[in-house]
Amino acid sequence: MPYRDGTAMLRDLPREAVETFVALTGPDSDCPLMSVEIRHLGGAMDREPAVPNAVPPRGLPFVVFAAGVGGPDQEDLMRGYLAKGFGEAGALVGRSPDAQLPVRR
Repeated sequence: MPYRDGTAMLRDLPREAVETFVALTGPDSDCPLMSVEIRHLGGAMDREPAVPNAVPPRGLPFVVFAAGVGGPDQEDLMRGYLAKGFGEAGALVGRSPDAQLPVRR
């Protein structure tokens, strides 16, 4: 089944970013995505490992993930919603381009 998803690492999570996230994805929205989440990182995820590795999110305390599932007739809707959501969230909190995965099919 076709799907679209996006992930962004966040440097900060101010109140206005949470309010925007809820407005775009909450119960009173018309969000077409099946899953949206903000995760707080830190702890062991933020520590430098004993053996260096390629994990890039150290120092970035939050990650936002969103995904939608649907047929070809919903592809533009999902793509647009992901772009709008990540665009508005990114403007508020500052995404890290080197730690961001592209929206993909």
